[in-house]
Amino acid sequence: MNNSEKDKLAGTKLTDAKLIETKIFDCRPLRAEKEEKLKEAFAAINARLVDARNGKSRVATLAIVQVGKVPESTLFIEQKKKCANKIGVMALHVEFPEDISEGTLEEEVRNLSQRQDIDGVIVQLPLPPHILPRKIIDAISPKKDVDGLTSANITALFEGREGSILPATAKGIGSILDANEINCTSKNVVVVGRSIIAGKSIALSLLNRDATLTICHSKTKDLAKITSQADILISAVGVPGLITNKHVKEGQVVIDVGISKSKNVASISLDQNSSLNSGTGQSSSPKMVGDVCTTGPESVDGIVSLRTPVPYGVGQMTVISLFENLLFAINLK
Repeated sequence: MNNSEKDKLAGTKLTDAKLIETKIFDCRPLRAEKEEKLKEAFAAINARLVDARNGKSRVATLAIVQVGKVPESTLFIEQKKKCANKIGVMALHVEFPEDISEGTLEEEVRNLSQRQDIDGVIVQLPLPPHILPRKIIDAISPKKDVDGLTSANITALFEGREGSILPATAKGIGSILDANEINCTSKNVVVVGRSIIAGKSIALSLLNRDATLTICHSKTKDLAKITSQADILISAVGVPGLITNKHVKEGQVVIDVGISKSKNVASISLDQNSSLNSGTGQSSSPKMVGDVCTTGPESVDGIVSLRTPVPYGVGQMTVISLFENLLFAINLK
Protein backbone atom coordinates (compact mmCIF):
# COMPACT_ATOMS: atom_id res chain seq x y z
CA MET A 1 0.00 0.00 0.00
CA ASN A 2 1.55 3.36 -1.00
CA ASN A 3 1.50 6.54 1.10
CA SER A 4 -1.28 8.07 -0.97
CA GLU A 5 -3.55 5.09 -0.28
CA LYS A 6 -2.76 5.26 3.42
CA ASP A 7 -3.63 8.93 3.60
CA LYS A 8 -6.89 8.29 1.78
CA LEU A 9 -7.87 5.57 4.26
CA ALA A 10 -6.63 6.94 7.52
CA GLY A 11 -5.79 10.61 7.23
CA THR A 12 -2.67 12.63 7.86
CA LYS A 13 -2.35 11.60 11.48
CA LEU A 14 -0.85 8.26 10.45
CA THR A 15 2.46 9.59 9.20
CA ASP A 16 4.33 7.76 11.96
CA ALA A 17 1.73 5.14 12.94
CA LYS A 18 1.17 1.73 11.47
CA LEU A 19 -1.99 1.38 9.39
CA ILE A 20 -4.20 -1.36 10.80
CA GLU A 21 -7.37 -2.99 9.55
CA THR A 22 -10.46 -1.53 11.18
CA LYS A 23 -13.30 -3.94 11.84
CA ILE A 24 -16.65 -2.29 11.18
CA PHE A 25 -19.06 -4.17 13.40
CA ASP A 26 -22.39 -4.31 11.57
CA CYS A 27 -24.86 -5.14 14.34
CA ARG A 28 -27.60 -6.56 12.11
CA PRO A 29 -26.42 -10.21 12.29
CA LEU A 30 -26.22 -9.99 16.10
CA ARG A 31 -29.68 -8.43 16.20
CA ALA A 32 -31.05 -11.19 13.93
CA GLU A 33 -29.57 -13.85 16.20
CA LYS A 34 -31.17 -12.23 19.23
CA GLU A 35 -34.49 -11.88 17.39
CA GLU A 36 -34.61 -15.65 16.81
CA LYS A 37 -34.02 -16.33 20.50
CA LEU A 38 -36.67 -13.80 21.50
CA LYS A 39 -39.13 -15.28 19.01
CA GLU A 40 -38.80 -18.67 20.71
CA ALA A 41 -39.03 -17.16 24.19
CA PHE A 42 -42.13 -15.10 23.44
CA ALA A 43 -43.82 -18.05 21.74
CA ALA A 44 -43.52 -19.94 25.01
CA ILE A 45 -44.72 -16.96 27.04
CA ASN A 46 -47.66 -16.20 24.73
CA ALA A 47 -48.83 -19.79 25.14
CA ARG A 48 -49.48 -19.16 28.83
CA LEU A 49 -50.44 -15.46 29.01
CA VAL A 50 -54.04 -14.78 30.00
CA ASP A 51 -55.94 -11.50 30.05
CA ALA A 52 -56.98 -11.08 33.69
CA ARG A 53 -60.00 -9.04 32.62
CA ASN A 54 -61.75 -11.78 30.66
CA GLY A 55 -59.70 -14.96 31.08
CA LYS A 56 -58.87 -15.11 27.38
CA SER A 57 -55.42 -15.82 26.01
CA ARG A 58 -53.32 -12.87 24.91
CA VAL A 59 -49.83 -12.06 23.62
CA ALA A 60 -47.03 -10.06 25.22
CA THR A 61 -47.76 -6.37 24.68
CA LEU A 62 -45.56 -3.27 24.56
CA ALA A 63 -47.21 0.15 24.67
CA ILE A 64 -45.31 2.85 22.75
CA VAL A 65 -46.38 6.40 23.61
CA GLN A 66 -45.82 9.14 21.03
CA VAL A 67 -46.63 12.81 21.49
CA GLY A 68 -46.85 14.87 18.32
CA LYS A 69 -45.55 13.92 14.89
CA VAL A 70 -41.77 14.30 15.00
CA PRO A 71 -40.65 12.42 11.84
CA GLU A 72 -37.59 10.86 13.52
CA SER A 73 -39.74 9.55 16.36
CA THR A 74 -42.19 8.03 13.90
CA LEU A 75 -39.30 6.34 12.07
CA PHE A 76 -37.87 4.85 15.27
CA ILE A 77 -41.31 3.67 16.38
CA GLU A 78 -41.86 1.93 13.05
CA GLN A 79 -38.58 0.07 13.58
CA LYS A 80 -39.79 -1.07 17.00
CA LYS A 81 -43.17 -2.14 15.63
CA LYS A 82 -41.46 -4.10 12.87
CA CYS A 83 -39.25 -5.90 15.39
CA ALA A 84 -42.24 -6.62 17.63
CA ASN A 85 -44.09 -8.21 14.74
CA LYS A 86 -41.12 -10.47 13.97
CA ILE A 87 -40.83 -11.87 17.49
CA GLY A 88 -44.51 -12.27 18.36
CA VAL A 89 -45.07 -9.16 20.48
CA MET A 90 -48.02 -6.80 20.08
CA ALA A 91 -46.85 -3.18 19.75
CA LEU A 92 -49.62 -0.86 20.90
CA HIS A 93 -48.85 2.55 19.37
CA VAL A 94 -50.62 5.17 21.52
CA GLU A 95 -50.55 8.65 19.99
CA PHE A 96 -51.34 11.97 21.64
CA PRO A 97 -51.49 15.50 20.16
CA GLU A 98 -48.50 17.79 20.62
CA ASP A 99 -50.53 20.24 22.73
CA ILE A 100 -51.59 17.66 25.34
CA SER A 101 -51.05 18.97 28.86
CA GLU A 102 -48.33 17.51 31.05
CA GLY A 103 -50.86 16.44 33.67
CA THR A 104 -53.10 14.68 31.17
CA LEU A 105 -50.17 12.86 29.57
CA GLU A 106 -48.87 11.79 32.96
CA GLU A 107 -52.27 10.34 33.84
CA GLU A 108 -52.60 8.55 30.49
CA VAL A 109 -49.15 6.96 30.82
CA ARG A 110 -49.87 5.87 34.39
CA ASN A 111 -53.13 4.28 33.23
CA LEU A 112 -51.32 2.36 30.49
CA SER A 113 -48.76 1.16 33.01
CA GLN A 114 -51.48 -0.10 35.33
CA ARG A 115 -53.28 -2.14 32.67
CA GLN A 116 -52.97 -5.88 33.24
CA ASP A 117 -52.88 -6.59 29.49
CA ILE A 118 -49.80 -4.38 28.94
CA ASP A 119 -46.40 -5.79 29.91
CA GLY A 120 -44.13 -2.87 29.09
CA VAL A 121 -44.37 0.86 28.38
CA ILE A 122 -42.01 3.26 26.67
CA VAL A 123 -42.35 6.97 26.00
CA GLN A 124 -40.74 7.99 22.72
CA LEU A 125 -38.48 10.98 23.27
CA PRO A 126 -38.21 13.87 22.69
CA LEU A 127 -41.38 15.32 24.18
CA PRO A 128 -42.70 18.82 23.42
CA PRO A 129 -40.92 21.63 25.35
CA HIS A 130 -43.84 22.25 27.72
CA ILE A 131 -43.66 18.70 29.10
CA LEU A 132 -41.08 17.59 31.66
CA PRO A 133 -39.87 14.12 30.55
CA ARG A 134 -38.96 12.99 34.08
CA LYS A 135 -42.57 13.36 35.31
CA ILE A 136 -43.91 11.35 32.37
CA ILE A 137 -41.30 8.58 32.51
CA ASP A 138 -41.79 8.18 36.26
CA ALA A 139 -45.50 7.56 35.66
CA ILE A 140 -44.40 4.13 34.36
CA SER A 141 -44.08 1.30 36.85
CA PRO A 142 -40.36 0.42 37.21
CA LYS A 143 -41.33 -3.20 36.51
CA LYS A 144 -42.77 -2.20 33.12
CA ASP A 145 -40.11 0.39 32.27
CA VAL A 146 -38.45 -1.46 29.38
CA ASP A 147 -36.42 1.63 28.44
CA GLY A 148 -34.85 1.49 31.90
CA LEU A 149 -35.21 5.24 32.42
CA THR A 150 -37.48 5.61 35.46
CA SER A 151 -35.85 7.12 38.56
CA ALA A 152 -36.08 3.74 40.29
CA ASN A 153 -34.21 1.90 37.53
CA ILE A 154 -31.60 4.66 37.12
CA THR A 155 -31.01 4.51 40.90
CA ALA A 156 -30.58 0.74 40.68
CA LEU A 157 -28.04 1.26 37.91
CA PHE A 158 -26.21 3.86 40.01
CA GLU A 159 -26.04 1.44 42.94
CA GLY A 160 -24.97 -1.44 40.72
CA ARG A 161 -27.94 -3.56 41.80
CA GLU A 162 -28.58 -6.71 39.83
CA GLY A 163 -32.09 -7.76 38.87
CA SER A 164 -33.22 -4.33 37.63
CA ILE A 165 -33.94 -3.20 34.09
CA LEU A 166 -30.95 -1.64 32.33
CA PRO A 167 -31.40 1.38 30.02
CA ALA A 168 -31.78 -0.06 26.54
CA THR A 169 -28.90 1.82 24.90
CA ALA A 170 -26.46 0.88 27.68
CA LYS A 171 -27.63 -2.73 27.50
CA GLY A 172 -27.16 -2.73 23.73
CA ILE A 173 -23.59 -1.50 24.03
CA GLY A 174 -22.92 -4.26 26.55
CA SER A 175 -24.15 -6.77 23.97
CA ILE A 176 -21.78 -5.33 21.36
CA LEU A 177 -18.82 -5.59 23.73
CA ASP A 178 -19.76 -9.15 24.71
CA ALA A 179 -20.16 -10.24 21.09
CA ASN A 180 -16.62 -9.04 20.38
CA GLU A 181 -15.25 -10.52 23.62
CA ILE A 182 -14.17 -7.09 24.86
CA ASN A 183 -13.62 -7.10 28.62
CA CYS A 184 -13.94 -3.71 30.30
CA THR A 185 -12.15 -4.68 33.51
CA SER A 186 -9.32 -2.21 34.19
CA LYS A 187 -9.71 -0.70 30.71
CA ASN A 188 -9.61 3.07 30.28
CA VAL A 189 -13.06 3.96 28.96
CA VAL A 190 -14.00 7.47 27.85
CA VAL A 191 -17.65 8.39 27.32
CA VAL A 192 -18.34 11.63 25.45
CA GLY A 193 -21.79 12.92 26.39
CA ARG A 194 -23.69 13.19 29.65
CA SER A 195 -27.39 12.81 28.88
CA ILE A 196 -29.40 10.46 31.09
CA ILE A 197 -30.71 8.44 28.14
CA ALA A 198 -27.22 7.81 26.73
CA GLY A 199 -23.99 9.21 28.19
CA LYS A 200 -24.58 8.89 31.92
CA SER A 201 -26.39 5.55 31.78
CA ILE A 202 -23.74 4.10 29.46
CA ALA A 203 -20.99 5.34 31.77
CA LEU A 204 -22.61 3.80 34.85
CA SER A 205 -23.18 0.47 33.13
CA LEU A 206 -19.49 0.29 32.15
CA LEU A 207 -18.40 1.34 35.63
CA ASN A 208 -20.40 -1.65 36.85
CA ARG A 209 -18.26 -3.73 34.45
CA ASP A 210 -15.15 -2.54 36.34
CA ALA A 211 -14.01 -0.03 33.72
CA THR A 212 -11.80 2.91 34.70
CA LEU A 213 -14.08 5.70 33.56
CA THR A 214 -13.83 9.27 32.28
CA ILE A 215 -16.83 11.33 31.14
CA CYS A 216 -16.35 14.25 28.74
CA HIS A 217 -18.87 16.90 27.69
CA SER A 218 -19.22 20.29 26.02
CA LYS A 219 -17.16 22.03 28.72
CA THR A 220 -14.28 19.55 28.58
CA LYS A 221 -10.95 21.17 27.64
CA ASP A 222 -8.67 19.48 25.11
CA LEU A 223 -11.09 16.68 24.27
CA ALA A 224 -8.67 14.97 21.88
CA LYS A 225 -6.00 14.67 24.57
CA ILE A 226 -8.43 12.75 26.80
CA THR A 227 -10.16 10.60 24.20
CA SER A 228 -6.88 9.52 22.58
CA GLN A 229 -5.86 7.87 25.86
CA ALA A 230 -8.88 5.58 25.95
CA ASP A 231 -8.88 1.86 25.29
CA ILE A 232 -12.60 2.11 24.57
CA LEU A 233 -14.15 5.36 23.32
CA ILE A 234 -17.92 5.88 23.28
CA SER A 235 -19.39 9.03 21.74
CA ALA A 236 -23.02 9.88 22.46
CA VAL A 237 -23.33 13.54 21.53
CA GLY A 238 -25.06 13.86 18.17
CA VAL A 239 -22.47 16.10 16.49
CA PRO A 240 -21.50 14.82 13.02
CA GLY A 241 -17.76 14.18 12.64
CA LEU A 242 -16.93 15.20 16.22
CA ILE A 243 -14.50 12.29 16.66
CA THR A 244 -11.67 12.44 14.12
CA ASN A 245 -8.32 10.71 13.78
CA LYS A 246 -6.93 13.29 16.25
CA HIS A 247 -9.24 11.89 18.97
CA VAL A 248 -8.26 8.22 18.74
CA LYS A 249 -5.23 6.00 19.15
CA GLU A 250 -4.06 2.87 17.38
CA GLY A 251 -6.01 -0.25 18.33
CA GLN A 252 -8.79 1.64 20.12
CA VAL A 253 -12.41 0.38 20.17
CA VAL A 254 -14.89 3.10 19.16
CA ILE A 255 -18.64 2.87 19.77
CA ASP A 256 -20.67 5.51 17.93
CA VAL A 257 -23.98 6.27 19.65
CA GLY A 258 -24.58 9.66 18.04
CA ILE A 259 -27.29 10.06 15.42
CA SER A 260 -27.56 13.27 13.40
CA LYS A 261 -28.77 14.52 10.06
CA SER A 262 -26.36 15.47 7.31
CA LYS A 263 -27.21 16.58 3.78
CA ASN A 264 -23.78 15.68 2.45
CA VAL A 265 -23.82 11.91 2.78
CA ALA A 266 -25.04 9.09 0.56
CA SER A 267 -28.66 8.02 0.80
CA ILE A 268 -28.99 5.10 3.20
CA SER A 269 -31.96 2.85 3.81
CA LEU A 270 -32.84 1.71 7.32
CA ASP A 271 -34.11 -1.60 6.00
CA GLN A 272 -32.70 -4.61 7.85
CA ASN A 273 -31.53 -6.19 4.58
CA SER A 274 -29.78 -3.14 3.15
CA SER A 275 -26.03 -3.22 2.60
CA LEU A 276 -23.67 -0.94 4.48
CA ASN A 277 -22.57 0.24 1.04
CA SER A 278 -26.06 0.85 -0.34
CA GLY A 279 -25.62 4.61 -0.81
CA THR A 280 -27.10 6.08 -3.95
CA GLY A 281 -24.79 9.08 -4.19
CA GLN A 282 -25.10 12.66 -2.97
CA SER A 283 -28.54 13.75 -1.91
CA SER A 284 -30.13 17.01 -0.83
CA SER A 285 -32.28 15.24 1.76
CA PRO A 286 -30.88 14.77 5.28
CA LYS A 287 -29.42 11.35 6.11
CA MET A 288 -28.31 9.65 9.31
CA VAL A 289 -24.70 9.99 10.38
CA GLY A 290 -22.81 9.42 13.62
CA ASP A 291 -20.35 11.33 15.79
CA VAL A 292 -17.34 9.51 14.34
CA CYS A 293 -15.63 10.70 11.16
CA THR A 294 -15.33 7.72 8.81
CA THR A 295 -14.56 9.39 5.46
CA GLY A 296 -11.91 11.74 4.15
CA PRO A 297 -8.53 12.68 5.61
CA GLU A 298 -9.82 12.83 9.21
CA SER A 299 -11.32 9.34 9.21
CA VAL A 300 -10.56 7.05 12.15
CA ASP A 301 -10.42 4.00 9.87
CA GLY A 302 -6.99 2.47 9.69
CA ILE A 303 -6.24 3.57 13.26
CA VAL A 304 -8.91 2.03 15.48
CA SER A 305 -9.29 -1.73 15.72
CA LEU A 306 -13.10 -1.76 15.81
CA ARG A 307 -15.91 0.71 15.38
CA THR A 308 -19.67 0.60 15.04
CA PRO A 309 -21.31 2.22 12.00
CA VAL A 310 -24.27 4.59 11.77
CA PRO A 311 -26.74 3.28 10.81
CA TYR A 312 -26.64 -0.47 11.54
CA GLY A 313 -24.78 -0.04 14.80
CA VAL A 314 -25.89 0.82 18.33
CA GLY A 315 -29.42 1.68 17.20
CA GLN A 316 -29.98 -1.92 16.12
CA MET A 317 -29.01 -3.14 19.58
CA THR A 318 -31.06 -0.51 21.39
CA VAL A 319 -34.21 -1.76 19.68
CA ILE A 320 -33.54 -5.42 20.42
CA SER A 321 -32.57 -4.56 24.01
CA LEU A 322 -36.04 -3.07 24.54
CA PHE A 323 -37.56 -6.45 23.80
CA GLU A 324 -34.99 -8.29 25.91
CA ASN A 325 -36.06 -5.96 28.71
CA LEU A 326 -39.72 -6.71 27.97
CA LEU A 327 -38.99 -10.43 28.30
CA PHE A 328 -37.18 -9.76 31.56
CA ALA A 329 -40.11 -7.66 32.85
CA ILE A 330 -42.62 -10.41 32.09
CA ASN A 331 -40.46 -12.98 33.83
CA LEU A 332 -40.23 -10.70 36.85
CA LYS A 333 -43.99 -11.07 37.24
